[in-house]
Amino acid sequence: MKHKETDCCVNCRKVLPKGEFVVLNGGALRKTKGGGATIDRNLEGFLHIVNHFDSKKNYRSFFLADETPDGQFNFCACSLKCLKNYFIKQFDHMEKLDKAIKARKFEMAPTKKIDQAGPLWINKILSIIGFRRALVTDESTVGDFISFEKGPKEELVFLKKLSKKLGFTVIAKDFIWELAEKYKKRINFRACRNI
Repeated sequence: MKHKETDCCVNCRKVLPKGEFVVLNGGALRKTKGGGATIDRNLEGFLHIVNHFDSKKNYRSFFLADETPDGQFNFCACSLKCLKNYFIKQFDHMEKLDKAIKARKFEMAPTKKIDQAGPLWINKILSIIGFRRALVTDESTVGDFISFEKGPKEELVFLKKLSKKLGFTVIAKDFIWELAEKYKKRINFRACRNI
């Protein structure tokens, strides 16, 4: 796989030195007549952890990768240890959440609007904000993803940069699903204009 200057470790977020990284990649390839395989632009990849709570079809999915373009996905890290730690954190996070749900100490907010916006667009917004993966519900706002250490000035700078990246004004109270819907419309509008 090719290295981009912007690639950073999925766990510690360090920028990856050119040619020095480990990657867990996966996906699907379309078989060719000659016996080989090739990337297919019509495929979408996924990697989910699914926890079935009981035999009554109660389950919860945790998306590590979803609707990935060309059916491919990559998890890049600066070392095997960092890659291992990233996945341990994901499993630990899911385990804690599941224990809270089973103990009825935690009630999940609805995700209807998140599902309607689509995982691909939600993940794009999270990526632009600076998160690879996160638990997002209909009640999740931009403010939920701004570090508590950031003061009012830093928060304002962050929101201005985010607004510039997305192409429309963003405030801390905006819902993540709203940003995904606005961004989707903006990208689709630009694509239509270029036809």
